[in-house]
Amino acid sequence: MHTNNSHYRDYQRMLVQLHALIAQGAAGSAEAAALREEMEMPEGHLSRDELVHLNALSGDLSMIHGREIADKEVVDRIPRPQLPNLIRQAYERKDWDEMLMLLRADVSEWLKADQIAYMRARCYAELMELSPAIAFMEAAARLNAANVNYWALTMELLWKDGAFEEAYRRAEGHLADPATPNRLVLMAGTIISRSAQQDPSPGDIDAAVAQAMRRMEQALPNETATGILFAGFGTLGLLAAQVGETGKAEAALKEAIQLPVQTENLLSVRALIICELEMIRAGQLKSSAERALARQLADIIVPDAYALAA
Repeated sequence: MHTNNSHYRDYQRMLVQLHALIAQGAAGSAEAAALREEMEMPEGHLSRDELVHLNALSGDLSMIHGREIADKEVVDRIPRPQLPNLIRQAYERKDWDEMLMLLRADVSEWLKADQIAYMRARCYAELMELSPAIAFMEAAARLNAANVNYWALTMELLWKDGAFEEAYRRAEGHLADPATPNRLVLMAGTIISRSAQQDPSPGDIDAAVAQAMRRMEQALPNETATGILFAGFGTLGLLAAQVGETGKAEAALKEAIQLPVQTENLLSVRALIICELEMIRAGQLKSSAERALARQLADIIVPDAYALAA
């Protein structure tokens, strides 16, 4: 729900933490007891609508510890045969609150557990409720570890939530693992690229950039999706520029702009990549203007993993 109430966000964050503790078998721990006590303060500043929304979220979060709790009111009200079509229509309208409500009617007949977790993550993310969105995306990744888009989206949501260090740590972990699938390597590279543009950047960023470049160069020939290739080559170019390897930077950026992108968003990114390439060729690498453009590009040259995961 849309609210500017900081107490709502605080309570929501602690609610997610509490369900994580329950999932770990620590519901009766001293940590859980302290967290419940801490939740009492923000609870006193919540409106009725906010409490209703948070109670519904608590029911949703039960899936993280193996309990899918159907909402009896929704089950009784919505004709069961209509559920799949109603969910599709809500998605097409981008009515995320409606989708969340419909998912509480026990949709396990049509959707696998990881798909339900993913859809909840998507809804909460679109509502800018990132703490539960991250929890549900992590649940989707645990339920279906083979779906690399879930892992990639978890990093993206962490970054969007301002958890830059955690997103960076996970990206480093994926890149260090020889078994990481090629597509996840490319997605992790975009996190390293954005981290490299931060001021200050992580202390080991040069090593992380070198590792990301090496793994991305190995992964790119095996990718077929144009959007991923576009972001992959663009990111590789930015990483190479970051460490002063102008030849590699030019070659990668040139590969990116030669790809047949068609959407308005990608065409606008392509125009910025052309500007970056021209600055590098003009010897303006590391100039204030080039660094500003590189930061802008690193933030927007991210594949649409939602589209890939759908």
